[in-house]
Amino acid sequence: MELWRKQYQQDRATELAAKVQKELEHKDKLQFAKQSIMDVQLAAGEPDFFVKDVVASIEKQGALLKVWQCGEIPETIDDKLLQTFQMKAKSCVVQRQTHEGLSAMVPFRLAEGMCCPVCARQHWRFGFERLVRGGFQRACVA
Repeated sequence: MELWRKQYQQDRATELAAKVQKELEHKDKLQFAKQSIMDVQLAAGEPDFFVKDVVASIEKQGALLKVWQCGEIPETIDDKLLQTFQMKAKSCVVQRQTHEGLSAMVPFRLAEGMCCPVCARQHWRFGFERLVRGGFQRACVA
């Protein structure tokens, strides 16, 4: 009986050590994926704050490994999936810029139903880079 108990404890300790090792490897893999995605976007010339927003959005949805490893070729970036997250982040940035710009320009607030069409129109009209660099007010004046 004593021998079985010791064997069980050893097996349990081995299982726990393997589980901890696997979790550490997974964390390292996630960190490397996150850094790789950030590097690709920064190399493409995206602003630093925007890259952080995109990576946070990807991380929030738990899609870091989906974006980082696409299909049969490991350790590559899935451009289509990354672009969908970039478009969502751009829309959020434009919406923030529009809210800040409108609240500074007009004394009233837009209803929730009006906000999205105004943001979409400003994004289409001025482009993301111009809105981000100059802000909503400068983009509307120029």
